[in-house]
Amino acid sequence: MTAAGRASSPPIVMLVMEQEALRALTALTLEFAGFRVVAMPTRTGVLRPDPPPCDVAVADLVDGDADDWEWLRRLTGRALRTRLVFVADPGGAVPAVLKARCAAVVLRPVDPAMLVKIVAEVAARDEGDD
Repeated sequence: MTAAGRASSPPIVMLVMEQEALRALTALTLEFAGFRVVAMPTRTGVLRPDPPPCDVAVADLVDGDADDWEWLRRLTGRALRTRLVFVADPGGAVPAVLKARCAAVVLRPVDPAMLVKIVAEVAARDEGDD
């Protein structure tokens, strides 16, 4: 079942991406593949007590700061489980608290078709599969 208790609706994917052009292109790619997408930058008020419900969060924080990491930690730790797909530099460090909660880590540069495949696989997993 999906985040909002919808058994037959498409999964909701939240894009947390700083780069506007990449966020728009990724949103279109995922929507074309049948996902519902909530796209947002990380720097403009996204850090809030109650992030919107989603099934999968795709996070690409090029210059993520402590607020970004804290928001993602809260997002993946809440009772309504959100699976995190984290986009990182090939040699970049993913904070341990997030790495332990990631359903997948994708290395830059990101191939849109591969990202869609990974998001679909992560969204289809049963909660015990992570």
